[in-house]
Amino acid sequence: MKHTKHKYVRLRTCVITFLIGVLLSASLATLYLTQQVSELEHSFKKSEIKLTKKNKKLTSRLDNLQEKSSQSFSRIDYNKAINSDKTLSASLNQQINETTFQGSALVIKDNQVILNKGYGDANKEKEIKNQPDTEFMLASIQKSYTATLIMMLIQDKKLTFNTLLSEFYPEVPYSETITIRNLLDMSSGLFLEGNDPKGKSEEDTIAYVLKNVTYKQIDKWNYSSVNYMLLAAIIRQITGESYQDYLTKKIIAPLNLTHTGFYKEFTNDPEHTLSYDEKGKPVTIAEHNYSAELGTGNLYASTKDLLTYLHALMDGKLIARTSLDALWTNAPQNYAYTYASGLYHRDGFKKGHGLFRNYESSLFISNNGKNAVVLLQNSYNVTGSKLAEKLFKKL
Repeated sequence: MKHTKHKYVRLRTCVITFLIGVLLSASLATLYLTQQVSELEHSFKKSEIKLTKKNKKLTSRLDNLQEKSSQSFSRIDYNKAINSDKTLSASLNQQINETTFQGSALVIKDNQVILNKGYGDANKEKEIKNQPDTEFMLASIQKSYTATLIMMLIQDKKLTFNTLLSEFYPEVPYSETITIRNLLDMSSGLFLEGNDPKGKSEEDTIAYVLKNVTYKQIDKWNYSSVNYMLLAAIIRQITGESYQDYLTKKIIAPLNLTHTGFYKEFTNDPEHTLSYDEKGKPVTIAEHNYSAELGTGNLYASTKDLLTYLHALMDGKLIARTSLDALWTNAPQNYAYTYASGLYHRDGFKKGHGLFRNYESSLFISNNGKNAVVLLQNSYNVTGSKLAEKLFKKL
């Protein structure tokens, strides 16, 4: 009996010892794992902090590069406070406020911003006001962009000023006597009435032009947008790309024009700038009216983007300066005229103007580009061109 009891005590002691050992092992294992997890968490946090810092640095660098990219093509520091001539700024602002101007105004003098402001409504229904970076349809000022693309092709020896229209579109009346220079100067004698009411594409517009364009002997200069529709069509033929794609690749993307694009992008934005009639009601614009303006007026931009483009053009960043001189020199005719390649070239300055369904664009810029007035508006309730000229004379 004593032997059996002794044996039981020894067995119980062994079991207790074993259980204590298991518990101790488990505790040590838990402690070890806790330490490992803590170390891993600390390591992850350090890595996360490093990655966050790197990401912030990369983001900052990308932002800086993007800012430098856009600034490098502009002479103007738009982030700088307007303090060069506050008296002149106030005077110009008052002069605009005395009219019913509705749009955005950008004025520079000696490459310094004098005025950069929005006036009135961009979209009344959505209670959106015009701002300095509001986008408007450029209308006929777009012709300057088309002319620049043509000059790029001339520089690449794919075209000359004397190339005949018949090389591309022999079906156009008198195309064997009409040159690229004639199209750029609007001295071709070509005219077009109306547009394709079902037109939705570049191809539709070109087909309508080729079927309906007419010729008339002229003894004075006549404004006729069909010249630039044909130039856009020639650009398509030579490059094998759409006019929109080629302009985007050659001008919009290189200059980082983030507020410039084509009408479909513009109208697809539910908050895009609307144009208004004389009663303050929004103008309804059918798609065929936009698409019909191929090469001549279906591009949108902000005042800053338009001026950035012009400065890049004048500074030789799109085409050579000698090429620009040639582009802006019209061919002698039996009548006087100042138009060449999208702009009117006057004594000491250049003028641009466009009107499309109550969007009006008005531009005055000195020959050296240092002084400029850019007015983009979405209501034809005041003649922007006359207002821009008055503002320009004050510089």
